[in-house]
Amino acid sequence: MKINISMAGKPKKGYLSVDPSTVTDDENWYNLDGKVEDSECVELILDNVLEYIPSDILKPYMVHWIQKLRRKGIVCITATDFYEVSKAITMMSIPTDAARELLFGGQKENWDFKCNQVTVEEVISILKSLGLTILKKRSNAFTMYIEAQRL
Repeated sequence: MKINISMAGKPKKGYLSVDPSTVTDDENWYNLDGKVEDSECVELILDNVLEYIPSDILKPYMVHWIQKLRRKGIVCITATDFYEVSKAITMMSIPTDAARELLFGGQKENWDFKCNQVTVEEVISILKSLGLTILKKRSNAFTMYIEAQRL
């Protein structure tokens, strides 16, 4: 089984797609129980969802999702890199409106209000604390990409 959790993203063929932007407030979109068993998933994509999860519950969400991965399963994470955006703001190399949207969301839709920011190092620290091996880490403009494998 492959899972794609993507904020307002397009469903991926061959994946169980979860789009948090389409659920109501009382639904636990992050909870994959009943959709996939523990250790059943071979690939998990977390596409621009970390910024929408409050910082105090980010790690519990990550623990839950990683439990769904098989041994040798892969998690692929994309998110806005708070460090890179902050650096650009400090250097005045990004327009204020663009920085605001990257950090706080577009805010044109009810779901598009970001409540958290993460850095590459923070995400890697969480993944390592959960016993994953980092396979790739990249930062392209203001977007990070991290790929890790469950041992």
